Amino acid sequence: MRAPRRLDVRERLFRACEEHDLMSAREAERLAGLDLVDSGVVDSMGLVSLQAAVEGEFGVRIPEAVFVAELRTLDAVAAHLADRARADGR
Repeated sequence: MRAPRRLDVRERLFRACEEHDLMSAREAERLAGLDLVDSGVVDSMGLVSLQAAVEGEFGVRIPEAVFVAELRTLDAVAAHLADRARADGR
């Protein structure tokens, strides 16, 4: 089975943001490169909600410390998920 393309991951991520009432998929795409906390898009609880949405949608566990320190943009989250899927052979 082929690894998911980053675009597939991004689209799923944007839909998950919308489904979990974090932001619309269109807004997620527009803000994908912004630091979500520093830009004021979400607060720390919003980041935790995003983490829960990602874990639920993709069936992965991402430690909170990694999410807060390294995955503060949707682009970074998508890249992390795509890299992880490749490493897992999915």
